[in-house]
Amino acid sequence: MISIITATKNIIADGRKEMLRRCIASVSSLECEHIICDGGSSDGTVDFVKSLAFNFPKLRLDSKLDSGVYSAFNRGVSLANGKWVYFLGSDDYL
Repeated sequence: MISIITATKNIIADGRKEMLRRCIASVSSLECEHIICDGGSSDGTVDFVKSLAFNFPKLRLDSKLDSGVYSAFNRGVSLANGKWVYFLGSDDYL
């Protein structure tokens, strides 16, 4: 299995909500887990991702303060169950 890790923080405040939705939707049809590592958003990003989890059962969310994108990626690696790990930007899609 592949684990895809996406780092986020305050995506909604940055006006990138629909980009994150597209990112999550693009992964949903793949045989993998998708881990969103949020850096402690305060703008509703966490609630937005939680609302998508109902439609995307392979989506996992971990939100806590961190020191940046690489800290979030490292946290995601520690949570990953896959044999392979892929890092996907929150504005990107597969």
